[in-house]
Amino acid sequence: MPKRPHLRLLFVCFLIAAAPAAALAAGRNEPLTTAELLVDLARDYALNQRDARSAADVQHVRTLLRAALRLDPRQTDAYAWLYELATLDGDTAEAGRMVSGLLEADPTNQGAFALWLGAGVRAQQTAEKRTAWLLAVAAGQRPPALLAMVHMELARLALERLDSPTARQELKQALHFEPASSAAATLAWQTLDAEAPPLERLRAALLVLQLNPAALATAWQAGLILNDYGLVEEAGRLLDYARDLQRTLNPQDPLPGDLLLDLARNRLARGQLDAATDLARQATTDSRAASEALLVLHYLLTRQGLSADADDTRARLRSEER
Repeated sequence: MPKRPHLRLLFVCFLIAAAPAAALAAGRNEPLTTAELLVDLARDYALNQRDARSAADVQHVRTLLRAALRLDPRQTDAYAWLYELATLDGDTAEAGRMVSGLLEADPTNQGAFALWLGAGVRAQQTAEKRTAWLLAVAAGQRPPALLAMVHMELARLALERLDSPTARQELKQALHFEPASSAAATLAWQTLDAEAPPLERLRAALLVLQLNPAALATAWQAGLILNDYGLVEEAGRLLDYARDLQRTLNPQDPLPGDLLLDLARNRLARGQLDAATDLARQATTDSRAASEALLVLHYLLTRQGLSADADDTRARLRSEER
């Protein structure tokens, strides 16, 4: 039988999935069940065919895994690996059956639930039917983490309808069930009304940072909220954090001019005129912010009585505007 192009990828996925289970099995004292032995045989067979494999080899692995499930439907690894095989083979119906079986064997499996949920949403023909189906799922008895995922999907559907108030309510529910959900916290922050009270916006931004300290844009925006309301020392700490994070995440890139200008305004509000001037001067090197940076720099130089430098800056600004 001729080899098929996806066999190498298929076996690599299978071997990666099998490795953790093999390590766990090796460390336990009780004997393996027949079903577990069949799963191990499938894994070992795949390992032994590493250099020469065919579609028949894949079918042999699939047969061993199915036999394991007939003996013990609780073999979650077998479901997971059969799902991978079906997905790589383009057999969506079989993949769906394996996901459903995995959920029956392990109702708390978040990865399987996410796949099942996505398939269920896609199967509904209209937005109204998708919402109704998700609401029915949310009404069931499920672990909190899974209910949070359902409410996240409901929030996304509401956003597709441009219904931000409903989306915010769904995200509130998601965070109720899964307070550590960075995805829910981030979406809740992004869907806040622009006119929301500063304390509400700040609370939402800080929750995102608590759950995801690498959220650069959120740290920056939280600093601006504090700066706008006169808490300049606290704002400075957050803006400095955003600056340092930018350098860490993008070490090869210069700091964005708009971030440098926000830092300059913060330094000015804190009475650090020299530092503000230096930051504004740095910002002039970013073409996207050059005109605004030159305006700010001209103001700072004039305030310090450096009229010659201010005149040079004004000339540069005129040149930029041409």
